[in-house]
Amino acid sequence: MAEYNVKGHWKICQTNGCTASFDIQSQQPNGKILGTAIQGNRTVVGAVYGELLNDQFVFIVTWNNNTQGKYIGQFYAQGRLVGATFDAKNPGSYAGWESLTAFTRHLQEPEATDAVLGTEAFHPGQSSSAVLGGLEGLKQRLLQGTPAQRIVGLQQAMQYGKPGIDMVTAALADDAFEVRQIAYQLLQESSNATGRSPTS
Repeated sequence: MAEYNVKGHWKICQTNGCTASFDIQSQQPNGKILGTAIQGNRTVVGAVYGELLNDQFVFIVTWNNNTQGKYIGQFYAQGRLVGATFDAKNPGSYAGWESLTAFTRHLQEPEATDAVLGTEAFHPGQSSSAVLGGLEGLKQRLLQGTPAQRIVGLQQAMQYGKPGIDMVTAALADDAFEVRQIAYQLLQESSNATGRSPTS
């Protein structure tokens, strides 16, 4: 059974300034979900399908403007979703996102060991010192976490300066394509600001 209940209306804000609203109409015991979505301008709508597995949520939105967004999210102790999205047809188009809704659990609260992996939700603009688990917890999540946890960890790593950039660079060899893509995009954004090559 899926750990969280995501049925109903909820909204996300992306780091690129865009918003999207979701109406999840069906959530099966095996975690499969179906619903609809609408972008903030209310002219672009789409069909949503995906799956929840424990505290990870992966779903696809097929928009009516001939684009398809893949969303990878991770639930945190407060019940909020934090993750990343990219255009499935143009993976270089990337943004982080966070839900404005706190979701409820079907099952028990997190184990005490969850905090060791630094699972406190990260908010854009939050200082690195506020991320639960610090640099060591972040390293553990990047090594041992699910793809969704690793993606969120990469976004957090960029707050740590050179040690964080080194961790993001190492993620270019990650087994998951989505993680490698987000790592490259983050390094590219960083290089645009410094004038250096993403892999230098």
